[in-house]
Amino acid sequence: MTTNPDKPVSTHCPACGSMGKAVKPITIKSLVDPAARNKLTTLEGFRFCPGPDCEVAYFNPDTGETISKADVTVRIDQKETDPPQPVCYCFNHTAQSIHDELAKTGKCVVFDEISAKCKQGLDRCAQTNPQGSCCLANVRAAIKKAQTDLGITDTAKDTPQPDCCSTSCNPSPQTASQTASQTTTQMHAASPPRTGLWASAGAVLTAAIASACCWLPLLLISMGVSAAGIGGFFEAYRPIFLGVTVALLATGFYLVFKKPRCAPGSACATPNPKLRKLNAAMLVFATIWVLAFALFPNYLGYFLNNTNAASTTSPPAVTQPDQTAGADSTAAPIPTRTVQLDIAGMTCAACATGLSAQINTLPGVQQAHVDYDTQSANVQLRNPSDVDAVLTAISDFGYQGKVRQSP
Repeated sequence: MTTNPDKPVSTHCPACGSMGKAVKPITIKSLVDPAARNKLTTLEGFRFCPGPDCEVAYFNPDTGETISKADVTVRIDQKETDPPQPVCYCFNHTAQSIHDELAKTGKCVVFDEISAKCKQGLDRCAQTNPQGSCCLANVRAAIKKAQTDLGITDTAKDTPQPDCCSTSCNPSPQTASQTASQTTTQMHAASPPRTGLWASAGAVLTAAIASACCWLPLLLISMGVSAAGIGGFFEAYRPIFLGVTVALLATGFYLVFKKPRCAPGSACATPNPKLRKLNAAMLVFATIWVLAFALFPNYLGYFLNNTNAASTTSPPAVTQPDQTAGADSTAAPIPTRTVQLDIAGMTCAACATGLSAQINTLPGVQQAHVDYDTQSANVQLRNPSDVDAVLTAISDFGYQGKVRQSP
């Protein structure tokens, strides 16, 4: 590295006179040896020298500083003649690999492959390419040189090719239809993963609906809203919703992980690995939620059985008159009658909990407990005639109840 602050400012290399192309500071930071880089006064304002016989790699017209080819950590395409001669630094293509492909197959798809990857945002030209910009012009030049050396006629020589790998490049009128076609291909290529995620979201929704027979009545009752008929309705369609859930989840896995059918070098042939990992993570997350909803009645039943073990071992006690109270006592106990009911149609402990909460909201009920294991209920009534209201509530909830006959 040398410094000459007195030299007049110029956009041409001070050593060979070649026109220099401006590079970003990230190029100097990424590709210049740290020992040489630390001696620079600034990383701004440097230009790349493409001169093939020039030992200067970068020069700064403002400060007069130069960076030699020896201080660059990668081989510079324009300044190398011996193999390997790199032409694409982002995706590791050399002039030799292009020559070998043409010699073996008679054609080269490297240009299209690089273009497709760049359109997906996989390129890092400013950090990897010494010239600090896209390599497509260099790749095209390497292809033409190899074709000339091998005596291969370039059938695409009359077709304009962009020299920029950024999607922001403005296509010429002759290539506008090609660009539109490529954009359509990319949209179709992106559709399967997106459709897969929609299928996964649908699986989560249908799983939640399938378990609504258990959690929705509890939610409604906790909000003070009657849950009559809700549990039975969703329970009747639970198998259908679970079947739809499995189908949607399987569709999501198929669409996200299936191998795309694309032509070599097309955009969908080189999927974005980060996007693929995100899709897979979202699909696994959706699967966990599907299992949580689908198995909700099972693990909620286990939880309720453990927490209510004491109450399920014995029926509610009947209030007895206070024998020690005086004859003039004004706190007379409320007479009750305990009725045992058989209930059919419950499929999980959560169903029993929701039904129990619903019965306890009835005016004539002092206390009620529904047991899923025995498919029965013990209900304390203030008036024996209130049993009809209890049976009606059970029927409205979607189950069948009847008074247990005494032996």
